[in-house]
Amino acid sequence: MRTFQAFVASGLLVAVGALAGCSGAHAARWVFAARSSVELQAKDGSCTVRQGAQGEVRVDVSWTYPSEAGYVPDSVETADGLIFTEALEKALPGRAAWTISVPPGMRVRVSTGSGDVRASQALISLTARSESGALRLDRIEGGLVLSTDSGAIDVTGFTATDESAFGSNSGAVGVSLARPPAAELFLFTDSGSLSLDYGPNPLTGSFHLESRADAGSITSTVPLDSVKTEDRNGERFTVGALRRGSGEPTVRLLTRSGRVSLSTARP
Repeated sequence: MRTFQAFVASGLLVAVGALAGCSGAHAARWVFAARSSVELQAKDGSCTVRQGAQGEVRVDVSWTYPSEAGYVPDSVETADGLIFTEALEKALPGRAAWTISVPPGMRVRVSTGSGDVRASQALISLTARSESGALRLDRIEGGLVLSTDSGAIDVTGFTATDESAFGSNSGAVGVSLARPPAAELFLFTDSGSLSLDYGPNPLTGSFHLESRADAGSITSTVPLDSVKTEDRNGERFTVGALRRGSGEPTVRLLTRSGRVSLSTARP
């Protein structure tokens, strides 16, 4: 069984080889000095984003595709960032899992076909998209832009210091906050439920809740200032509004077909 081999090229340390004790499993590692951004363009691989050492970007990938599948992970350096990709010549059974470790405050972008995207306990600006995988984040501080076609979005303990958006075409979107947001929030789904939970924090800002009247509902633990129906292109929508404090930031929860829920333990 081959063990990891390491070599230095263009200022980066790369380790490639077979994983000891894991039949058919292979792995690679890149270590760079910190850049302003890092991006992963995956076909179907899953991705975990973590906070790592100051001044260093470390990217690990492991895969179980057979050699005849032609799976090749790669990296490209740009003027201010790093881009990681994966190529797969034949659709054979197997999977790939990426782990990206970045210093605090880095901008990270992830896109994948059917893989899940996860992140926890990190200070980052993250943009992530999965066509059919789930996006699950816990205790993130920064700005988030998350989207999926048919997967679920589940964010817990979020501290929003920058504008953030969460959207799914046909999956549920749930966000719970560690403290009131300092910037705009936008939650959207075409078909699925939306929930925004302020936990023990009071509601502050201007809130707009919307769902199609014949295919969903809106609820709030705090009485809304107004609830009305609006006709748009032959469809009727239920629209709720609430303002607390200065009216900043703006928080919008919109769905065409599903339940919209706004909650707090402190009215």
